[in-house]
Amino acid sequence: MDFDEARHLLSRTSFGFRWDELEAMRSISYTEGVERLISSVPSRTVEAPQWLAKPLRVKRWKELSAAEREVVKRERRRRSLELKVWWYRQMIASDRQLVEWMTRFWHGHFTSELKKVKWPGLMFRQNRLFREHALGNFKTLLHAVAKDGAMMIYLDTVRNRKNHPNENFARELLELFTLGEGHYSENDIKNAARAFTGWGLDRRTGTFRFRSKHHDDGMKIFLGEKGRFGGEEIIDIVLRRPQTARFVSVKLFVALTGTYPEKTIENRLGELFYRSGYEIRPLLRAILLSDPFRDPANRGAMVKSPAELIAGTLRSFSIGKLPLEKAVRMGRVLGEDLFDPPGVEGFAQNREWITGDTLLLRQTLMRKTAGKIASSDTLESHGPEEIRRWLLPVDPAVTPKSVSTRRRLEAILTDPAYQLK
Repeated sequence: MDFDEARHLLSRTSFGFRWDELEAMRSISYTEGVERLISSVPSRTVEAPQWLAKPLRVKRWKELSAAEREVVKRERRRRSLELKVWWYRQMIASDRQLVEWMTRFWHGHFTSELKKVKWPGLMFRQNRLFREHALGNFKTLLHAVAKDGAMMIYLDTVRNRKNHPNENFARELLELFTLGEGHYSENDIKNAARAFTGWGLDRRTGTFRFRSKHHDDGMKIFLGEKGRFGGEEIIDIVLRRPQTARFVSVKLFVALTGTYPEKTIENRLGELFYRSGYEIRPLLRAILLSDPFRDPANRGAMVKSPAELIAGTLRSFSIGKLPLEKAVRMGRVLGEDLFDPPGVEGFAQNREWITGDTLLLRQTLMRKTAGKIASSDTLESHGPEEIRRWLLPVDPAVTPKSVSTRRRLEAILTDPAYQLK
């Protein structure tokens, strides 16, 4: 595989890559490289936080004293930070980077927010769910997400009762998860919300529980179909609409290429995804093999997200000295607070990550990080031009002139081109 093409493929499907991984990719053809990526299975996760099996509290909130509530809040903050550190560690350690990248993609698609869920253990379970189904089947994933504890709390499914239907989950199911705006009516939302009434959680275990006494089993009309639908039937009806396949495939295409597909490509990807029964691997294969993705003009045309920048840099150089608590805080400052997206639409995308302030902050971070790279076998055994091509997708804005390896590296990491992928 051509050096630059191998670099491009890895940069769009990972949180950073080492020189040896780039060399391994170059040793095979492009098609073989894509197959290697999409054949990935969920890798073993790094050790999970020890507190997962321990409840935050054993009493109901209203039974706690003011002092006990403060203790619970402090413990929740501690666990939340540890959970975010855990995911950064997982991003860096994983040898199945496409699985990890897709886990992050589904986190942005099926958004939940730790600040509202207030149960770090449930957010961990949701993250594990995304990883298990990262390259699997979208239909299976959608059904599982609908009954996921964190999602049910975040979008108020747990508050959905037949006498007072809550429309939050039904609305986001149609608008953000499947069909997209303009492909449903307000009445469809109302009837879908009725179908999900009675869905709840066992508060001790955080697992799904159906409460029939709270379910509206009356007749409903949804997307032109009539019946006494429950939540599962609503999801199946949505999945029978080819628009769902088009909507999801376009979103993944944009995330990987940074551009919207032409209508012919949109239709082709949507039909492929639909006819495959919503299998994710064939869709990924088609996108990564597509002309828009492989176009040399598309290299270095997207902006790294904060997590890609931070975890990717640490992973590329195998840096273990930087406390990941700092990585979490810097990611938050730069706009990507993992497990706490800013709203139901998820995180920013591509060029939205960059402002005058965040670009300066990114460069400051990279300057400090460069100082942590005391030595590297890769830096010592390869020339300046090879290092530049490894780290930069396009020519640098300023050509490094220093003869010092450390100064050259600092110049590369702080160059605007390093922000691109």
